[in-house]
Order: sequence, then C-alpha cells, then structure tokens
Amino acid sequence: MGWLESRVVQYVFINDKGDEKILEAKASEDRPEAPKGYKYKGFVPEKVEIMTKVQYEQNGRLAYRIDVGNGKHIHRSASRERYEHAAGNIGADRYKEAKRQGEDLKLNESAYTKQYGEKVKKAEKDKMDTHNRNLKKILKGGK
Repeated sequence: MGWLESRVVQYVFINDKGDEKILEAKASEDRPEAPKGYKYKGFVPEKVEIMTKVQYEQNGRLAYRIDVGNGKHIHRSASRERYEHAAGNIGADRYKEAKRQGEDLKLNESAYTKQYGEKVKKAEKDKMDTHNRNLKKILKGGK
C-alpha cells in the first residue's frame, strides 16, 4: 500500500443550519455515509508537497516549469538546469582537477530542441568557415 492510500482524508458534511461535521477515513476506503440531516459538502484540502517538473519548448529552446510543492512555480531553462545539476554535484577540487587534466565537463553548453540545435550548429560552423576563409586570404596577402 502506498503513502497516498494510507493517508487520512477529512470529509466535510453540512446541514440546513450551516453546521459542519468532519468525518475522517483512509483514502483507500469509500467516503463515509452522511450523518442524518447532513449533506456531503467536500473534503478538507491537504497539501502533499510533491515536486513536479514539466519540460516544454519555446522558440526552439528547452525549459522546465518546476512546481516546488508549496504552490510556487519556477521557470528555468534546460541549460541552467543542466548546469546546476552538473556543477552542483561536483566540488571545486574535482572541477579544478578535471580542468587541469583537460577533461571537458560541458557545463556551459546550451540545450535546444533537436532541429533548432542542428540549425544553431550549422550556423556556427558556417560562421567559423567564413572567418577561416577570410583569415587565409589575409595571410596570403589578399583582401
């Protein structure tokens, strides 16, 4: 049995005078019968404080909408999320050692959707090719 089935739900019943009665039952059980003269009104809300993360795409960039569990939401880019998980899990000594050994941790790499990422990489490659051609022309003595 999971924790959702074992929790206690408080059911609210109300009569014609406006008096309320609260009856409790486990979530796995059926709702209790209404006392005589009372009608079922609803149940008392209970915060379960579950953190959820939903990934979405906007203009080719990936991002997350994170529900922290206390009713507040955080919108964070996938690049920032990846950086915080990668950099937050390695200590400064580990980072310095990896950098000294020439290991590429790719902490600052941006996250895009597949098609947008391919276009960005192609544009960067074309830009570098143009710069290399111009540099070769300058080194040869041309304009």
